[in-house]
Amino acid sequence: MTFNLLVAQHFAAFRQRYVVGWTTEDENEKAKANAAQLWTFENPDVKVGDLDQTDVAGYIDSRKESLRHAASLSQTPAHELIGELINLSADAIAAAEAGRDRKVTDRQTMFGEAHEQTLRLAGQLAGIEVPDEAQTRWRDTSARSLSALVDALGKAATMLGIPADELWERIPGVTQQDVERWRKRKADEAKNALAAIPPANERVTVREDATGNMPVTGSTPMAGQPTPPKAAVPAA
Repeated sequence: MTFNLLVAQHFAAFRQRYVVGWTTEDENEKAKANAAQLWTFENPDVKVGDLDQTDVAGYIDSRKESLRHAASLSQTPAHELIGELINLSADAIAAAEAGRDRKVTDRQTMFGEAHEQTLRLAGQLAGIEVPDEAQTRWRDTSARSLSALVDALGKAATMLGIPADELWERIPGVTQQDVERWRKRKADEAKNALAAIPPANERVTVREDATGNMPVTGSTPMAGQPTPPKAAVPAA
């Protein structure tokens, strides 16, 4: 099919002119066609005509059908082989790539277990202890709407009680380094918030001074705590 298409494109994909009843042996006297030249012949029996170009649409359609057939057998989205993306929504693309995603999941399961066993064996040979819970993690490359995915992850955190930081790694495009950086920042913020809480045996109060102008802050003992002694006031 490809050979026939190339032959048709090379020899018959353009209109060809012919002259019947006239010939010449001189190269300079041959009729050459261009937009500014008119052919004239003295012999009235000379006939001039042209041959239509070969329609290569059939070859192209046949190639597209072959690609679609190959895509269906290999579970590859047809638009990735043919390149036809016309008004496809995110849901339509996800549905078209569902077969490929299932095939990728099967490959990840098979190769993931093999990688885990290989790395665990390599760790034993190198004297490195590999935890039993170590697993191969694959990046999610499926076509999904980011807003819908984030909404689903938020519902999983609120309705199912799954920790939010455990769902960060399921966001497309997020690497393990990003997750570790976010967790460290969250831990630092929690530590700073805890350090800002006053001690349990003190309570900050605000009261006005004798003139009623400037507020005076101080600490008032909580219930059950001893009252600190007051400073002695010198006699006038």
